[in-house]
This record gives sequence, structure tokens and C-alpha cells, in this order.
Amino acid sequence: MAATAPITIAVRRNTVLLAAAMAVYSAVLQLVAAVSSLTFVLVTGVRGLLGLGPAIFLAASALSAVPAGRLMDRVGRRPVIAGGYLLATAGCGLTALATSARSTPLLILGFVLTGAANGVALLIRTAAGDMYPPERRARGISYVLFGSVFGAILGPALFGPLFAGRNVEAGALTLPWLAAGALSLVALGLVLLVRPDPQRIAELLAGDSVQDGQAPAAPLREILRRPGVRPAMLTALASFGVMVSVMNLSGYVVVEHHHHSQGSVFPIIGAHVLGMYALVLVIGTLIDHIGRTPALAAARCGRSACR
Repeated sequence: MAATAPITIAVRRNTVLLAAAMAVYSAVLQLVAAVSSLTFVLVTGVRGLLGLGPAIFLAASALSAVPAGRLMDRVGRRPVIAGGYLLATAGCGLTALATSARSTPLLILGFVLTGAANGVALLIRTAAGDMYPPERRARGISYVLFGSVFGAILGPALFGPLFAGRNVEAGALTLPWLAAGALSLVALGLVLLVRPDPQRIAELLAGDSVQDGQAPAAPLREILRRPGVRPAMLTALASFGVMVSVMNLSGYVVVEHHHHSQGSVFPIIGAHVLGMYALVLVIGTLIDHIGRTPALAAARCGRSACR
């Protein structure tokens, strides 16, 4: 069924709101990438635990994704994504408190909540895909992801001055983490403005196919047996592994060990994010034209060549 004018207007408005939420939350993730290792070392006082902070964040992110996805199918996209940003607010707030009180248990809990929030926030791509028909789905997702380009500018502009001229110690990290919590609240407010829920838009676009009731979601075991799913998961694992190692090494090992100021890490992370998303509109259109598998294979070959 072709989208009616009201649906088209709702899709455009929701796309802008979700892209704005991506832009705001991208700045939060830049702070996490830039100083999570540093925060953990300064609060615990143990340099040997350098990689544990990001590991806690990423493990919580991975573990939260599946239950969040299942909950999305039951209650809709908007409530779950909004809940993710609420978790981010709480996690950043606890991390800020931990840096002020030098409390390792509070820090771990803050990282767990912030990581879980990230796993939920990544599912905003699902909401983006819901609002576009299959032949334009990659393009629709790219519109929302393009918001991160603006986040690449917002992160350095906001957090860089907070570190300018400061000695790097645990107490100096309290204000940046509080600012990240405030940004998460802004992202929450933007998502709450999304109307109707993207899942409902998907049902309206599907038309008669959902009139007799929606089929239950396939079990995870069945999904894993589908052609291409396991290679896609392994590819995503490798891709995220490379990205995470680069971003977290920049935040502590590269900047600190080469005697740069901590504030200089944000232009580095911002440039990385800009590179990730600057061409996403072109790539989304290309994927719709040539298909998912050829596009992903080309991306993997390009990354291998860069290495």
C-alpha cells in the first residue's frame, strides 16, 4: 500500500527527530570512547586495568541488545529507545559521582548502565528501517545515521573546552560526565516527540499483510540458521573490534603517552566519527541499488586494504 500524505509527513518528521537524537547521543559516545579507559584508571588507581572500563561498557552493550530487541517487538520502538537514553542519563550520572567520590563500585555500575544504554541506542536503526519500504530501507536508515555527522562536530565543540588547561585527574572528569548525562536527556526528549511509533508506520506501510494479525517473531535459533546471518555477525564482530580498539586507544594510549593534552583527543575521535558517517547517504542509496551482500563485501575489502 502506498504511503498516504499523513504517513509521509510523519516519516519525515520522525526521521529528523531520530537523526537529531543520533547527533546528540553521538557526542556522548565520543566522551565514552575518549575517556572511559582514563576514567577507570584514575578512579581505581590501577594502570593494569586500562582496558577493563571499555570492556565493561561493551559487554553490557552486547548483553542488552537482544532483550531490548525482543521488548521492542512487544511494546514498540519509541518506549525502548527512550528507556535506553534514560539508562544513559543514569549511567553517566553515576560515573560522574564515582569520579567525584573515587568509588570503584559506583564506576562499574555507571559503566554497566551506560553500556546497556548503548546497546539499546544502536537499535534506533531498526526504528529508521521500519519507516521505509524495503526498496528504500537502506536509504532511510542512512538519513537517521547522518545525524552522527553533526555529532562529530558537537562532541569536540562541547567536551574539548571542558578539558582545556586542566590537569587530568578523577575530579576533572566529573563535569564532562554530567554534561554527557544532560545530553542523554536531550536525546530522550527528542525520541519522545516521535509520533506515531515507527513500528506502527511499518504496519501501515505493510497494509493488508498485517490485517489478520502479525506473525510471531522467529526464534533466535531459527534466525541464526538463515543464510548469511552467521557470516554477517562475524563480520560485524570484526568490524566493531577494529573500531573500538582504535577509538579507545586514541583516548588514553595515543594521547597520554605522546604527551598531548586530554582535550586534543576529541578532534581525533570527532574526525573518526565524521569518517564513519560522512558518506552514509551515498552508501545507503548505493546499497538499495546493488544489494546488501555486494555492498558489505566491498566495505570489508576496503577496510582490509586500509590495514
